Amino acid sequence: MHLQQFTRVLLCVFSLLQTVTGGAIVNGHTVSDELMQYMVSLQNETNQHLCGGALVSDKFVLTAAHCKKDKLVRAVLGTHDLEKAATLGQTIDIDLEFDHPLFETPGKGDDLMLIKLKKKVVLGRRVKIIQLPTANLNVQPHTWCKVAGWGATNVGLRSEQCNLCWRTHHGKWILPGRLWWTPCVR
Repeated sequence: MHLQQFTRVLLCVFSLLQTVTGGAIVNGHTVSDELMQYMVSLQNETNQHLCGGALVSDKFVLTAAHCKKDKLVRAVLGTHDLEKAATLGQTIDIDLEFDHPLFETPGKGDDLMLIKLKKKVVLGRRVKIIQLPTANLNVQPHTWCKVAGWGATNVGLRSEQCNLCWRTHHGKWILPGRLWWTPCVR
């Protein structure tokens, strides 16, 4: 697969996963641990959730390159309720970060980063690898897409639970090297 095609595929996947600009999943609903088992909470040294990601292999997580500024140290998998992470989830330290070589600033495109974990995750009922789309995937305008994450559920309120909502994809928003999205506000 060519680098440009791969980048487009990752952008499409990322648009379905990543929390929206401003970190809000407003009017969403709680995601059951039985769904979206590829979701990853990326956290700092005080166990605070900073960015969401998707498990793309047993040792790599896909997230946004702008998350690099946050000094991520660990990944939490296996539960969407961060208050239960110690008992239900897997916590794995981050080894290396590989941001997209063309990334400069958020909103300007190429906002992708791969994170290598220090050890392999244990795959099972609660932890699965995301199924990436094929390179020739053509998301039509006005297609409904899932948006999920641990962002704010209302102004000033953060959530310890992963939330999900649906948004319409507008064809002009996913362009080569660019990704634009809007919050789930109705």
